[in-house]
Amino acid sequence: MWQPVDNWKRVILGLAILLIVSLAKPSPTNGQELDLEDCLDIALSNHNDIKLARTGIDYAIAAKTGTRFGYLPTISIESSAASTLADGSFVDENGQSIETSGSAEVYYSVGARIRQNIFDGGKWWKRITRAKHEIGRARLGHELVRQEIALVVIIRFFELLTQRKQKKVREKNLALSSDQLRLTESRLEIGTGNQVDVSHAEVSRAEDFIALERQKHGIVNAKIQLNLAIGRQADADISIRVPGWEPSIPKEIDHEGSPNHPRIAQSKIALEVAHDDLSIARADYWPTLFGTAYYQRQSSSISDVYAESDQHHAVGASINLEIPIFSGFSTSGRVSEARVEIQKRELALDQAQTDLRARIAAAVGEIKALGSIAIIEEANIVAAKKSRELIRAQYALGLCTALELRDAQLSATRADLAAVETRYQLYIAIAAYHYAHGDLLARYQGRGGVDAAAHPKKE
Repeated sequence: MWQPVDNWKRVILGLAILLIVSLAKPSPTNGQELDLEDCLDIALSNHNDIKLARTGIDYAIAAKTGTRFGYLPTISIESSAASTLADGSFVDENGQSIETSGSAEVYYSVGARIRQNIFDGGKWWKRITRAKHEIGRARLGHELVRQEIALVVIIRFFELLTQRKQKKVREKNLALSSDQLRLTESRLEIGTGNQVDVSHAEVSRAEDFIALERQKHGIVNAKIQLNLAIGRQADADISIRVPGWEPSIPKEIDHEGSPNHPRIAQSKIALEVAHDDLSIARADYWPTLFGTAYYQRQSSSISDVYAESDQHHAVGASINLEIPIFSGFSTSGRVSEARVEIQKRELALDQAQTDLRARIAAAVGEIKALGSIAIIEEANIVAAKKSRELIRAQYALGLCTALELRDAQLSATRADLAAVETRYQLYIAIAAYHYAHGDLLARYQGRGGVDAAAHPKKE
């Protein structure tokens, strides 16, 4: 027999199970390792600065709707009550003035009026043009914020990778220090060493342990900075993985940058807006032409106002021409302000172009320098590690001091740390170049990286 209560219990239980499964499903923000593309997707979807930039677009679109008043008619309902006081005197048939007590007459009226703009010096269509430019500027501002957020995310991501990679170097160095301590202690036990070497080894191991702890703290700080960059809480748990690609040095360097860079394009539209404002200000020098039509009912008795439609009414229409003669210098003041604003926008455009060219030059210089340094550091790592192993072997035979062994160990560690720093600073410089060039998101988002097949990842 069908039991509705039991069936409803099964439905509720099924929904609860589905809810638990969906909540337990891993997501890029719930304990899952994030790669660079994941971090970019999170930032571009959730960062408050980007959300704020989107509201700027909405505001510009809403403002464009308000420009319709320039070409659409305005309709209003008017109602009034007026009192007129007569002086109480009149002239009789003999030509004599006779004084009376006077009287007050009250008139009531209600009506509708429509006004249509015909010509206002071009204001209404210039306002529409300006509103369209403002929408374009808001959209470019939104894109510029996206690019800036993306650059910060890339920088913070590679900084965290730097800290994490250097932590591995520190761990290896601590393991070597521990081995050295054991070696010195064993030499002391068999009589070929001394207590001074043991003390030096103990100090070296403690120094390397402290350096590792500081490196761990550096990782914590780097995670905080990455969380803030992608728009999450600073203390949120985050884990990243090495991308499956390596950014490549651009084969052809463009020192001028793209004329379509959001910052350049936004500055150009801002200049167009300033020209629109100048045209709107100049429109006040022109005559204004508009038409009006009205229907009005008026009577000294309020009941007559609502009488038959063919009584106590008036209908009228007019074409009005207003010619400005003197406006207290308000028009000339607005025109002067608009001209100054154009000069400011021209300077801002020139400054934007100069800044981007400077950023390209700085990034190109850093890419070249770091690329050369990286090659030298690779060779230096090989030499430092070879020297460390040779001195370690000599120390085991008693042919060198513990200080010489420590110095060789530190040289190899410094070479590894410097190589890691250079490698990821080079990646950051490449990203800075693409930002200044205007193709950062095209190169890093949704494509698995730059030349991924040609540049596989390295640990």
